[in-house]
Amino acid sequence: MDYTFQWGVAFSHLPYLLGGALVTLHLTFFGFVIGLLIGLVASVLQAYGGSVLRSLASGYIVFFTNTPSLVTAFFLFFGLPEFGILLSPYECILINLALNAGAFLADVFRGGIASVRQVELEAAEVLGFS
Repeated sequence: MDYTFQWGVAFSHLPYLLGGALVTLHLTFFGFVIGLLIGLVASVLQAYGGSVLRSLASGYIVFFTNTPSLVTAFFLFFGLPEFGILLSPYECILINLALNAGAFLADVFRGGIASVRQVELEAAEVLGFS
C-alpha cells in the first residue's frame, strides 16, 4: 500500500477546505463573543445578584461546565426537534459553543471579581472611580 500524500487531491479540494475553515472561524468568533456576554452576565449575577439569581447563575455554570459539549450539541440537534424546535446545524453548534464558553468564562470573571479586596474597592471609591 502506498502511503505517500497525494497533494493533487488535496489541492483539488482546496475550495471546500477553505469554506470549512471560514465556517470554523465564524463559529469560533461568534461563539466566543456571545459566550463572553453570557459569562459576564452570569458572573455578575453570581457575585452581586439576589439569592434566586445567584442560584440560577450557579446552576447554569455548574451544569454547562460539567456536561460534555458533545452531549449538549446532540441535545440541541436531536433533542430539540422532539419538542418542535428546529435549528440548523450551524445554529446548534453556535448555541452550544456560546453556552459552554459562557459557563467557563463566568467562572473566570467570578474569580477576577472575587480577587478584588474590599480595601481596593474603597480606595477606588475615594479616588472617584465608579
